[in-house]
Amino acid sequence: MIDLELKNSIQALLFAWAEPILIEELSKYFEITMLETVSLLNEIKSDFNDSGIRLTINGNLVSLSTNPKYGEVIKGFGKTVVKKRISDANMETLSIIAYMQPTTKSVVDNIRGVKSDVAIQNLINRGLIKEVGRLKAPGKPFVYETTEMFLKIFNIESLCDLPPLMDREEIKEKLQFTEISQDDIELIEKENYEEKEED
Repeated sequence: MIDLELKNSIQALLFAWAEPILIEELSKYFEITMLETVSLLNEIKSDFNDSGIRLTINGNLVSLSTNPKYGEVIKGFGKTVVKKRISDANMETLSIIAYMQPTTKSVVDNIRGVKSDVAIQNLINRGLIKEVGRLKAPGKPFVYETTEMFLKIFNIESLCDLPPLMDREEIKEKLQFTEISQDDIELIEKENYEEKEED
């Protein structure tokens, strides 16, 4: 390959892979020396000067990322898109979790009057809520809370900034459910996420 084709191929691979790659792996894959690989990477890095994309070399790892200079532009667009794409059912579910957290699906279902499995999974996929553990109770249901992404998307610094609704104690009394404390939750280890299933 000529240098230009090699440079374009490396750029394409880094963009498509979307995760840091060992420089040694690039060298082996393209059958060029480490010195040639580093030289090409430095050229690519130089090509990206003053652009919205940058090439980052961290030790023996290389990756493509957005230029921090344009971070606010990306965040602003992301907030707009996420808000527009949240359905009424998802927003309703998100609101309940935000105000009642930490909480379980059964509480959400009880308040909504319908099953919330799909809505909850959609919110997890969007990074707006997370499973923080299992309730120490029969069936060990998952316990949900909102995420930092939720705060950023809705432009609030903390949950204290949420608009006031019906008194929480009144809601608990009407729905007859018990407050969940941190002692009631068995925390989930990240490495076990893929093994768990919704009860």
